[in-house]
Amino acid sequence: MIPSLNIGVFNSRSICNKTAGVFELLSDFDTDVCFLTETWLRKDDTSKFSEIKDLGYKLYHQSRPGRGGGVAIAYKKQLSLKKQTSVRYKSFELVESTLVSNTNELLRLGCIYRSCTSQVSNTKDFFEDFDNYLNSLVHLPGKLVLAGDFNIHIECGSDPDVRRFQQLLQQYDLTQHISSATHISGGILDLVLTRNCDENTLKIENIEITQTATTSDHFLLSFSCKFSHQYKSQQIIKTGRKVKDIDLESFKRDILNSELNDICNFNNCNDATNMYNKVLGNLLDKHAPIQEFKVNPDQDKWVNSEVQSARRIRRKAERDYRRLKTDEAKKSYRAAYKNAEEVINTRRDSYFCQQLEQSIDNKKDTYKIVNKLMDRDLSKKEKSTDCDSALIPLL
Repeated sequence: MIPSLNIGVFNSRSICNKTAGVFELLSDFDTDVCFLTETWLRKDDTSKFSEIKDLGYKLYHQSRPGRGGGVAIAYKKQLSLKKQTSVRYKSFELVESTLVSNTNELLRLGCIYRSCTSQVSNTKDFFEDFDNYLNSLVHLPGKLVLAGDFNIHIECGSDPDVRRFQQLLQQYDLTQHISSATHISGGILDLVLTRNCDENTLKIENIEITQTATTSDHFLLSFSCKFSHQYKSQQIIKTGRKVKDIDLESFKRDILNSELNDICNFNNCNDATNMYNKVLGNLLDKHAPIQEFKVNPDQDKWVNSEVQSARRIRRKAERDYRRLKTDEAKKSYRAAYKNAEEVINTRRDSYFCQQLEQSIDNKKDTYKIVNKLMDRDLSKKEKSTDCDSALIPLL
């Protein structure tokens, strides 16, 4: 059975001020790959790239010169995507990558954002540039997904721009899959395009359009497609005891009622030691039996039980909201979403502040922490090893 690849499309309207919120949202939907538009990220926002990795994702990003804009293809850290060199077009932003399946099938991904501001992108320039871009893809092999915010009201079939856009899709044998509003004010602006030829057709399934708890005025598009992919790492099984969950009063009572409380049983040191190990071992098996745990080797150390609890509560609230569709469920989901975002940000900040404080007398450790926070490749030696200068970008 071919596994499904879960894909998202989302105009985030800046992930700079809600990084945890956006990527926790993708995690809730089990999104493998997401086309992100209006990221507002700059190429030197390396601390944000590090934070995104801590939240379980990596991304290929193309920033816009000046303010706003920005496109990215975000993907789970366990996937092996490869960034492609893209032509820079005047009328729309573009970032591209590829994914190769277990059977050597190729999937091409292109994230597109066209600004609705005429000074940045008028429709005449856009159709000319988009025509050139689609023409450049014709000879390239593989299945294809182009997605993003095109800022064309595709629902207005009589509009000349829409007709011109549809003619381009027909000319290049492309299918557009979104048929419901993707913006809170209405309008189908975020689109998903795939090839329509037999050998490279990609079946799109389970399309959902969901209003999120973020500040974005766009909905999250999610869908799946059959494409064989493999994660680089899997969860591992470990065993342990939940010692913190032991009822101490009950545990004390059992010790007092055990053989350990009868001095007549202690004939010599060896017998006492054996009895001690036997009785306490039995009591531990009773109060905290050995259990198997699934552990993600990529999980960051700053994730604690408080973060995990907040995530569980949010995911439950999200499932309830999608099932019930009531105002009360929506309100509960928004509250759980905001709480989880705050808990995650607070915990991560607190953890790394503590790490920096503990390494204050060890420049080597401090430098390692700063490298991680600034998303620097530790395999490449920096020319400067002065920790004070390395801290400057964080201040």
